[in-house]
Amino acid sequence: MSGIDRHLRKKLILSAVLVFMVNPSAHAHTIDQNLARCEGNERALQDLSRYITLAPRDVRAFDQRGTIYASTGNFERAIANFDEVIRLAPESAAGFVNRGQAYAKAGNWTLAIADFDQAIRLRPDMALLLYVRGLAK
Repeated sequence: MSGIDRHLRKKLILSAVLVFMVNPSAHAHTIDQNLARCEGNERALQDLSRYITLAPRDVRAFDQRGTIYASTGNFERAIANFDEVIRLAPESAAGFVNRGQAYAKAGNWTLAIADFDQAIRLRPDMALLLYVRGLAK
């Protein structure tokens, strides 16, 4: 594994830790995501999409769908879902962290850093956010 790969891996691991710290219910999200992998991402995405048509203001559904898209490498759709999370809950630092992670995985460091900056503005008490942003820079 090259130095760049190790550096990116370190960023992603720290970002995952950050999500748990910013969003106390992240554990439930992780369980749901693991279940989605077991049942198949495609079925999970179909179910979430149907649910979203019935409950278009459910932030958690957009967050879960975005996370599944990101885990399959579909960063454009992941970012679109995290955009909805932020539109529906603009005060949620977790939405900005998740979208920042998707931008970082897609290689768009400028937008990733901007999202981490916004998360810091929303949660200045989270020292780990400063560390993650520093890694992205």
